[in-house]
Amino acid sequence: MRTLFSLALISLCCSFSAQESITYPYNPDGDVDGTIASPDLLDILGVYGGEFSPSEIQIDGVNLLQVIQDLQNQIASIQLIDVNYVEATLSALQQEIDNLNQQIAENALPDGTASGQLLRWNGTAWIPVSTILLGCSDDTACNYDSSASIDDSSCLYYDECGVCDGDNSTCLDECGVPNGDNSTCLDECGVPNGDNSCLDACGVPNGDNSCLDACGVPNGDNSTCLDECGVPNGDNSTCTDACGVVNGDNSCLDQCGVPNGDNSTCLDACGVVNGDNSTCTDNCGVVNGTNDCIACGDLISHEGYDYSTVQIGEQCWFSENCRYLPEVSPVSAYSSSDPYYYVYGYQGSDVTAAQATNNYATYGVLYNWPAVMTEDICPSGWHIPSDGEFTQLTNFLGGESGAGYAMKSTSGWYNGGNGSNSSGFTGLPSGHRWSHTDPDGNDYYGFSSIGSDCYWRASSVSGIWSLGRILYNFSDNVSPNHLIYRDAGGSARCVRD
Repeated sequence: MRTLFSLALISLCCSFSAQESITYPYNPDGDVDGTIASPDLLDILGVYGGEFSPSEIQIDGVNLLQVIQDLQNQIASIQLIDVNYVEATLSALQQEIDNLNQQIAENALPDGTASGQLLRWNGTAWIPVSTILLGCSDDTACNYDSSASIDDSSCLYYDECGVCDGDNSTCLDECGVPNGDNSTCLDECGVPNGDNSCLDACGVPNGDNSCLDACGVPNGDNSTCLDECGVPNGDNSTCTDACGVVNGDNSCLDQCGVPNGDNSTCLDACGVVNGDNSTCTDNCGVVNGTNDCIACGDLISHEGYDYSTVQIGEQCWFSENCRYLPEVSPVSAYSSSDPYYYVYGYQGSDVTAAQATNNYATYGVLYNWPAVMTEDICPSGWHIPSDGEFTQLTNFLGGESGAGYAMKSTSGWYNGGNGSNSSGFTGLPSGHRWSHTDPDGNDYYGFSSIGSDCYWRASSVSGIWSLGRILYNFSDNVSPNHLIYRDAGGSARCVRD
C-alpha cells in the first residue's frame, strides 16, 4: 500500500501548484481507515490544488525528490517470488521434520525411565543399565546374586551333602561315603570298618562267653581271681582285722602306739605329735612363752629373721619394718577383706624371688589391713600397735609437730628430707601400694612414693578406714590419725605387749 501511494504521488507531483504555506509531514490517510484509497487522494488534491515544487516537500526531514528516488530504487530491487520454489522448499522442510520425528520416536527412552537412570545404546534402541554390582552371576551356584551385573568369581556350590561350599564332611557315613548307609565297609560282624573281631572269649562268633569261669577265664577254675581271703573276685573283707589289715592281728597302732588311736596321747605342748616343743618355744626357751627375757635393744628372732629393737619412752619397738611374707601378690591384686602382701616393685607371686629383691631387704613388706592383722606377723609377746600407742610414741618425741624428724632415718629420704633418727626408730621411706576405682568402674593401682613417704599401719579402724601414721620427705611432722584405705599397702612395726 505504501508503494501504491508513492506511485500515485509521483504521478501527481508535477501538475500541482505550490502553496504559500504547507505543513509537513502530512498524513495522507484522511479517513483514518488504515488504507490510502481514492477518497484520500481527492483530499490530497483538495489540499494541494496548485502547482508546487517537489523540493519544497520533506518527509521525515528528507527531500521529497530523495524520497521518490529511494522508492524507485526499492521498486527496482523487488524480485518476483517463485511460488513453486517456496512450496517445494516448505515440502522439503516438512519431510525433514517428519524424518526427525520418526527418529525421535524410534530412539525414544523406554517407558518408565527415571531421572538419573543409566542407559546404553544397543544399536537399535536405548536399554536401561543397572548399577554395576559385583557378585556371583551363575544361577546354579548357592550364592547366586540376581542383582550382580559382573561376575567376580565368588560363586560357591552345594556339596553332596547339600551344604553351600561344603566339603561333604557333614553327611559322610562311617565308610566315608556321602549320604551313605555304612554298607560299603561292614565287616563280618556288621561293624563299619571293623576287624571281624566279633568272636567272644570262647572263640564263638558273636557268642555269649558262656565258657568263662568266675574270673572271666575261658574254661578256667576261678584260681586267677581269688582275693587274699581265697574268695573269687573278693574284696578281702572276709579276713580283714579291725585295723583294716588283711589277715592282720589288729595291731593298728597310731603314731602314739595306740590301736586305732588319734595321736592325741602323744602331742607335745605345741600340739605336735611326738614333738619336742621346739615349734612354740620362744627366744627365751619358754614353751609358748612371750620372750620376756629379751631386753629391749636386743635382737629378737621371728620367722627366721632377727629384728632389731629400740626403747622409746616406756615402749619397746621394732626399729625396722616387718618382713613376714607367707605369700606375695602383684600390685594388680587387692582386697579390703582378704590378706594381701606386697614387696615394692615386685610383680610376681614367688616368695623366694620377692625376698631376694633389694626393696625387701631394705624396706620389708607392704601389707593391706587384713594382712597386718594376721597372728604370725609379730613374735610372741609383741603386736601391731594401736592408734593410741602411736600417739604415745609421738607424744614422747615432743608431739606430732616435729616428731617425724626424730623418727626418720638419717639417709634415704629424697630432697633433703632425712631426719635425725634421735629416737632410734629408723623410719625409712618405704613408699606404699595404692588403688583407685573411678565412677565408670575402671581400676587404677600401683606402687608409689618410695623415697618420699612411709605409711605405718595401726590395728585401729574407723568405719571403712584403718588408722595409721605417715611421714613425708617434705615435712618433719607426723600425720596424725591418718585414714588409710584397708586395701592399700603400707609398712608395719611391732611393739612389745
